[in-house]
Amino acid sequence: MLKGIPTVISPDLMHALMNMGHGDEIVIADGNFPADTNAQRLVRADGIDVCTILKAIMQFFPLDTFVEDHAVVMKVVDPNAPEPPIWEEFRKILSTAEGRQVKLTPIERFE
Repeated sequence: MLKGIPTVISPDLMHALMNMGHGDEIVIADGNFPADTNAQRLVRADGIDVCTILKAIMQFFPLDTFVEDHAVVMKVVDPNAPEPPIWEEFRKILSTAEGRQVKLTPIERFE
């Protein structure tokens, strides 16, 4: 039994995080993301909101500082639409965990 691991971190997720190394990526996505099609290894966290799981993961997982785009979000389809408010929450979580300002890089939907 381990102490201090948030209950939202499943054994499968902790195992995946512990096996990750330089250049590996993790996707935290909502239920509409085609994870079964795209994932090399799929670890589900059904019923847990993105901010909660992101905060929990960031306790253990540093962002890769050797790449410029180390935190990406899906670009808003409508170029006239405002930035989704949740992006600011993501920035706060990442910046707090990293102890520095973290920027998000929007990428195209199917990149």
